[in-house]
Amino acid sequence: MADLVPQIYHEKQDPGSMLCAQHALNNLLQSSLFTPQDLADIARRLDQLEQDQLDNDDGAGESHNYDDSGFFSIMVMEEALKVLGLRLVRWKSKEMVDFHDKPESMEGFVLNHQLHWYTIRRFGTETRWYNLDSCIPSATWISPMYLGLTLREAELQGYSILAVLPTDDALITGLPACPATTLALTLPAPSSTTSSYSRSSGASTNPFQGTQRQHPRLLLDLFLLQTLHVLLLLLNSPKANPHDLQTSTRLSLSNPFRIRLCLRLRFERRGRE
Repeated sequence: MADLVPQIYHEKQDPGSMLCAQHALNNLLQSSLFTPQDLADIARRLDQLEQDQLDNDDGAGESHNYDDSGFFSIMVMEEALKVLGLRLVRWKSKEMVDFHDKPESMEGFVLNHQLHWYTIRRFGTETRWYNLDSCIPSATWISPMYLGLTLREAELQGYSILAVLPTDDALITGLPACPATTLALTLPAPSSTTSSYSRSSGASTNPFQGTQRQHPRLLLDLFLLQTLHVLLLLLNSPKANPHDLQTSTRLSLSNPFRIRLCLRLRFERRGRE
């Protein structure tokens, strides 16, 4: 996956900065297209439209679209992308229901929780998904097998997920072309045995770290959790290959929370069937 990372445009957030919305847009579009001033101008136009509709003669009040900290609302994000023929659609909406079982077929997602925004997007093929959060040191790969799990875990953490789609009257069919996408189309599918999913989630890259010094019963419990996770992955993903299962054994000890999430996904799928 590192073969593509140097070509990925990835804006990082400065300490104390609140410009994650700007970074999320630029990382999605793979260009320093929007400045804070550009987004502030859009926010002020939206404020003016709202005041005109309310026929407010009291002058400008408190803005709900931006503030001095660098926060920008979802309406600002939508207006900024509309200029490029793109729109944001809530992942839980009826329009997106048919894609819930195949999120890797989308082109990108914008996630928001309280004041934080970040982007997950595809480069070229469905095997090349990357987390472009401005709060992480570099773009991190997410395998197609774990993309849906990543989105569900984000939802459980309180994030709103917005799919990126072309507008109905758009002259383009999706995200603008970029060097990383062009390169990704020439590269083989990622085959590293260490998934960036665990790193992007803050988990240790060494799942056995520290367990040797713990009580033997605890170590046995961890191995049982590992086995359960592999079995759940087999149930949830009939297309799982040996590489994915080898990766899953490393991930299973890194975050037992995912086991509960796998169980919930499995029960929901059985309910739909």
